[in-house]
Amino acid sequence: MRDGSTLDASGDVVLQVEGPAGTFVGYVFSEVPAARRSWIAIRASGTGKSLQLVRELADELRTVLLESSPRVTESTVPGTDPAMGAPGDHPELRKVLVLVAADGEPFVDHAWYQNWESDAHDASVITVVPPLTPPTSFENLLPASVRHDDQHLL
Repeated sequence: MRDGSTLDASGDVVLQVEGPAGTFVGYVFSEVPAARRSWIAIRASGTGKSLQLVRELADELRTVLLESSPRVTESTVPGTDPAMGAPGDHPELRKVLVLVAADGEPFVDHAWYQNWESDAHDASVITVVPPLTPPTSFENLLPASVRHDDQHLL
């Protein structure tokens, strides 16, 4: 990690979740029946609706992981902003950065997104946007660094 802290990669799944005021909480899940160990970071595009959606997504993911086997355990660890993460430092983990946007809260484009959009580091970026009402252009919410010109949107 660039800020001198280390990622607790001791479990099968490491989940970093953005909270209020740019804080992050980390969860480490052990005994998850998963094919690959994973590092999942979930970040909001703003402080309103998108932050609420991050919490809802994280709660659902935590529930699914905990219910995947009676042996699964969860521990809470200090969380670090994924902007400080160095996906290349953890070749043993598949890395996914989940960017959650909401209508009226587009992402600011950051160069560090490219660290997570890297086949070399087994890392990827996915975007989550709820239904937009009134319909807004999906592309207007996404940062240019993770938008693909050949992207086909439904």
